[in-house]
Amino acid sequence: MKKIPKSILIPIVICLAFVLWRMFPLREDLPKKFGTIEWKFSPKTIELEDLSFTYDENQFVIRRGEKNLWSTSVKKAFLGASTGKIIFRDRHGSYQITFRNRLDCEKQVIEEFFKLEKKIILKGSFICQRENKAWEWVFEKDQNKNLSFSIQADSSLDRIYARFFSSQEEHFFGTGEQFTHFDLKGHRVPVWVSEQGIGRGLQPITAILNLLAGSGGDAYATYISSPLFVSTKNRALILKNYEYGEFDFRNHEEIIFDYWSSNISGILLDAQSPKNLLTKTTEYTGRMRTLPDWIHKGPILGAQGGRDHIQKILTDFEDLRFSGLWLQDWVGQRKTIIGKQLWWSWDLDKKHYPNWDHFLEKEQSGGTNFLGYINPFFVDPPNKERKNYRSEGLEKNFFVRDKEEKFIEIKVTDFATNLLDLSNVNAVTWVKEIIKKELIGNGFWGWMADFGEAAPLEGFYRDKNPISFHNQYPVEWAKLNREAIEEVNNSKNLTFFMRSGFLESPKYATLFWTGDQLVTWDQYDGMRSSLTALLSSGISGFTLNHSDIGGYTSFKLPFFSYIRSKELLIRWMEMNAFTLIFRSHEGNQPENNIQIYSDAEIRKEFTKNAEIYSSLFLYRKKLIQDASEKGWPVVRPMWLEFPEEKEIITSDQQFLLGDRLLVAPVFFENQTTVNIFFPKGKWKHFSTGEVLDLKKSNWLVVDAPLGRPAAYWRILD
Repeated sequence: MKKIPKSILIPIVICLAFVLWRMFPLREDLPKKFGTIEWKFSPKTIELEDLSFTYDENQFVIRRGEKNLWSTSVKKAFLGASTGKIIFRDRHGSYQITFRNRLDCEKQVIEEFFKLEKKIILKGSFICQRENKAWEWVFEKDQNKNLSFSIQADSSLDRIYARFFSSQEEHFFGTGEQFTHFDLKGHRVPVWVSEQGIGRGLQPITAILNLLAGSGGDAYATYISSPLFVSTKNRALILKNYEYGEFDFRNHEEIIFDYWSSNISGILLDAQSPKNLLTKTTEYTGRMRTLPDWIHKGPILGAQGGRDHIQKILTDFEDLRFSGLWLQDWVGQRKTIIGKQLWWSWDLDKKHYPNWDHFLEKEQSGGTNFLGYINPFFVDPPNKERKNYRSEGLEKNFFVRDKEEKFIEIKVTDFATNLLDLSNVNAVTWVKEIIKKELIGNGFWGWMADFGEAAPLEGFYRDKNPISFHNQYPVEWAKLNREAIEEVNNSKNLTFFMRSGFLESPKYATLFWTGDQLVTWDQYDGMRSSLTALLSSGISGFTLNHSDIGGYTSFKLPFFSYIRSKELLIRWMEMNAFTLIFRSHEGNQPENNIQIYSDAEIRKEFTKNAEIYSSLFLYRKKLIQDASEKGWPVVRPMWLEFPEEKEIITSDQQFLLGDRLLVAPVFFENQTTVNIFFPKGKWKHFSTGEVLDLKKSNWLVVDAPLGRPAAYWRILD
């Protein structure tokens, strides 16, 4: 039998992978069958303070004055229910999700509508194959004077879904950190924390990785998921559930939320403006505390390779002072199938970084603080000279176990780990002490608190539902790190940054980053996706966020490669100079990718953009204060400041730093102009000083050659 040539075999494999990716999506689409409806009482209106609840011959509507918060047709069921099963297939933190329905309820009956003390109550039943299954929907004002609600159905039901009116003109943002779609109109969005995937729709990498490892992801896979959305009608919905759920915005005339639970609770909000609306939503997500000044005064160098390598880089940048050195390999390095990874034993590798105390003192005396790295996984150390925290954790039952009380061993790339059990308070205390001793005790003022999105669903979590605790895990991971900071004397100067999160993570985390983007330009998993992530997460309450300069994930394979180019690295620098944090990253394959220190030209460009970034320190500091006090993101979509400009409210290709600085990054190779929408008024070019005086809002094509980003100050009279 003849051997098939590679030139023929490789395209066949790629085509097969793509076909299978299309045939077997990561999330199955299970229809929502609402059935018919029957009202058992006559039309009426009930008042609750400034709200009116009206059932008439056309609709059931909740109003504040003339504004509809919620409305639905009286001729269509607005609640549906079913029994069934949700099935997760875990592939290294990425999930293929399928459903099995056993029973759809075919009718919703509304039997009662009344006021009891300060509550409005709807009561009724579902008709499910001739059986009556009770439900109750209760509305009341919460402590913030907003409208909260709870839906409670018969416990034999596994899934509840509800719908209400929307319109063609209404657009939706939020649901956590979305990388591909900022405007969610027309999309079905899962509420589920996971790895974001590699490629996420970019081909052929996505199809190949989904075929081989299930880790290609899709357009909705995200590290940060949140059951919260806001709309261009200045209304918002927040759900408090941790179970798996979905928001379905595909029908332009309605919104559906769908949860695998027999009870749902949430809050309906409205406001006079987008900024006021975010102030209200962040009362529930929690607001992020102000950052210490040092972390955003200047650039942060992300590098690894030991002390000698770091010292050489610093020498090459002799005219630039770094605010921080992010030494993620403080624990040592190991080689794996994806490149260089760290030794997750969580103690200092003194061979990798000899004379640590002298190194630390020298850099800190010059104004440069150290940042490290930690995650909730534990491995054995590389030798007996190092502390074995994994052995201690196994002995004390601090790691996740299954229902038979056997430890769950999790494979990450090509090595085995155990995951910290965050439902165990003793385990939480233990790791806080490790952070205090090994990170803070060794002089680190900050660290990346990585992962948190892959709590195994077969785990036993001390009376907690494993599916719910999966979404809760990143919140608990943020809380642990925050408590470790608060329990030491230098807490105001300490910070940590995370990639995973859920609804209340902003209450605890001090900073986020957008995770592991590809070293590409695209909207799926490249540079452009990182901006979409900043905008969507900021709307969701994750107001302090940033991305790795130049991306992270690269591949160098015989038949295709994704390697960082010099142009991409410079364009990413130009964008991030106008964001919250200016931090470099060598990526997973430093030796195959251009770095900020690779040659004199790239060092010059990095220095220039770092100086731009540093010059904005005082402006940025005020924005950080606003994020903490008012819930407004530092990096903002146009909608937040210019909601009246209908032509641009859904855009994720330009952004505002605060309310005054408009930026339009270049997202395509060899591009030297950008098309920008300018609201009417005066706009001054950041670099040249040229002033545009626009009597009306308009699109303009402006020059953006490499080295001169399109950034404009808004001149206020």
